Amino acid sequence: METQTQTSIPTYKCENAHEFLALIAPSNVFWKHQATDWIFRGQADSNWELLPSVLRAGRLRNPSTHVALIDKSTPLGIMDSSFAQNIILSELMQVHKFFEQCDNHGLQIPGDNHQHRTIEGMNELSTAISRSLDSRDFWPPGHWLQVYALAQHYGIATRLLDWTRNPRVAAYFATRSVAEEVANKQHAVSTLGEKTICIWALNKKLLETHHMLLETHHTGNPYLRTVTAPRFSNPNLHAQAGLFTVDGNPLRRVPLDQIISDQILNDKHFGPIITHFIAKIELPYTHARLLLRLLADEAVSAASVYPGYQGVAMAIAERDFWA
Repeated sequence: METQTQTSIPTYKCENAHEFLALIAPSNVFWKHQATDWIFRGQADSNWELLPSVLRAGRLRNPSTHVALIDKSTPLGIMDSSFAQNIILSELMQVHKFFEQCDNHGLQIPGDNHQHRTIEGMNELSTAISRSLDSRDFWPPGHWLQVYALAQHYGIATRLLDWTRNPRVAAYFATRSVAEEVANKQHAVSTLGEKTICIWALNKKLLETHHMLLETHHTGNPYLRTVTAPRFSNPNLHAQAGLFTVDGNPLRRVPLDQIISDQILNDKHFGPIITHFIAKIELPYTHARLLLRLLADEAVSAASVYPGYQGVAMAIAERDFWA
């Protein structure tokens, strides 16, 4: 296994699927007997930025012109207020439509209250948008976070990022689509050793500690937070041990790893005392099919992450992608 360190974040390049699974095992000494402090995110391409879907190119469109609000030429960094407002309003429109349709179909909505349903509540939301843009207050408001989390879990573009408490689940989501593509020969053989899947690992406990220190010492706004949604009525979220992170700075379009590197690891008070905050673990595409099979051997497959008949059918189909 090769180890690299860029921008204060260590990257571990595994040579095969067995090494990859051994490294992410909770019992591995890498986690210093504190694996439950960590959360994990699987990505099918290690080059993808840790940007939430609402801030990715092509995900949100102007409701009037249907032109993408963000395209590949849109720079990362701090957005101007008017542009950020368009993002917020388009995102909110999609989340509110999701809320209304769930309600129309009799589905339980976590955190539901009068602020989601009354004119007064919508007026308060309009005021919250103005405060966020003018004073950089946290966005979205706390009473909307669970609705945003549920919408994100079901594919609505939001400023939340999906994570899991289970590293095997993260590995499944990283490798599933790649294993299918490799099995179907959708990638040139010559490139398979160059491309990699990855798991991001983030120390949730340290993130929350940093949040607490900022609030206690009034040294900044703790924009980075973790968000949960109730699992009791959501079998998929429960099976996937899902949770979310959110960057509540309404003007910032910056990948999460860069924010952590710039704002936390380089913090003169907090940075020097932490050495185990975030890491990236990579595996070449050539090993994706075997990884999918090894995960199934450990009872991690579509049948486990999508509980129900459809998940079982998907798991059977996945056998065609095994190596």
